[in-house]
Amino acid sequence: MAKYLGNDLLINLNDGGSITPIGGSADDTVTWSAEVVDTTDKSTNRWREITAAGERRASMRLNGFISDDAAFETMRQASKDDTILNYRFVWSNAIIMEALFHVDSFEGTGVYGSAQGFTATLTSAEEPMQGLLASDFLQDETGTNLTSEDNLL
Repeated sequence: MAKYLGNDLLINLNDGGSITPIGGSADDTVTWSAEVVDTTDKSTNRWREITAAGERRASMRLNGFISDDAAFETMRQASKDDTILNYRFVWSNAIIMEALFHVDSFEGTGVYGSAQGFTATLTSAEEPMQGLLASDFLQDETGTNLTSEDNLL
């Protein structure tokens, strides 16, 4: 069974067709959540009964180091301006998720003797598109997948 490196899991900003990893990000997490509706009644013999009809969402959390990277600054500014932007999440095993996300929280930290850090949490503003990359993508000299549209993954 294949194992994948954590540094190959990336959150990217899709800014008008330019796909750019969020600079400074060192620890990325994606979560899918689905609420349920409790439909338990007297006929269920006290066993909980649920219906999968609640709100669904995807969320992403980034932890890392504050950077002068343009994609990082765009995300930070989106948190300040309450702006929804398009982000892409990529696993090294060719799975992609892309959607509009809202920056729910952005926190900067500064500890004596350490680099300035940040934590950001983003929540989907729509149903994410999900899919697999084709195995026959062209790659550049660094091993990055290329497409004819944006020359990036």
